[in-house]
Amino acid sequence: MNILRDLQYELPADFDLSAQVPRNTIMGAIIGIVAILAMAIILTVYIRKRQKGGIFDIIVGVAVYMIFFYFASNTVANLLFGTILKSFVDVKPVLITVIALTTTLVPMFGRLLSLKLMGKNMNTVADAYTVGMGIMLTEGFLYMVDLLMVIVSCNTINKMGLESILSNATSQDEFTSTLTSLTEMINYRASDFLYMSVIAIALMVFHVGVTSLIFAAYQKKEGKRLYIFSFVTYFIIQLIGAMANYDVIPDGAKALITALVAALVAYIGLKVYNIHYKNEEPREKARIEKENTKMPKFDNLSKL
Repeated sequence: MNILRDLQYELPADFDLSAQVPRNTIMGAIIGIVAILAMAIILTVYIRKRQKGGIFDIIVGVAVYMIFFYFASNTVANLLFGTILKSFVDVKPVLITVIALTTTLVPMFGRLLSLKLMGKNMNTVADAYTVGMGIMLTEGFLYMVDLLMVIVSCNTINKMGLESILSNATSQDEFTSTLTSLTEMINYRASDFLYMSVIAIALMVFHVGVTSLIFAAYQKKEGKRLYIFSFVTYFIIQLIGAMANYDVIPDGAKALITALVAALVAYIGLKVYNIHYKNEEPREKARIEKENTKMPKFDNLSKL
């Protein structure tokens, strides 16, 4: 069977059916996963050494991310552009601004709502940080899943070949869609995954750093300016992200600005933590030690 001859749909004249995804591109994605996983472990250890919330707090963090950062923000943006902003869907400045606003307002509302609803059960900085850890881990996990899917797709292209994949198309639309996806995969560079991993790590650092800012403002230990600062910095990250997605700025600029903003938030967040919550660490360690003493000892179990 001559697959090339049997391709019945329109193919660009300059398209190379023998093209493959470079090995260093795939390695870039693998390194990205390892880097994100390493940062997740580092941040988790950093938090747990200082403040230890319960497993319920982590579950709340995961739920907040999935509901507000992921589903709700996308749903609100789609509803806006499907109704009152329908005529602006092709106006890039409006599109970018609205997407940035919705993906900032909805997640920040979710974090505040979680504090409000769980106020009686989550009234310590340990709880707040563990919720933030749940958000951070979910962010990192989803980025790793995206990179893993890219690796699998790239390996499939290299193993099966473009001709074999394209020959499965049953319509011109499906053929064109598949061709577009394959072209995107082949054109990936290792630097694309470097930028992606930098952005993921920066967002993870942001989620941890912003925790003390939001919690201190919530407890009224600091003024509402920390709410504003948290919102503005996250809006900048989302705005830069939307601009990069619509090719207004390069991905390298997106990664750099996101990292700088996250570093600033982490720095301010650490200062706020040291001012208001550093003195709680001895009490937290004493509480944990007290709980550990209540646990049964099985050291002499082998002697029974």
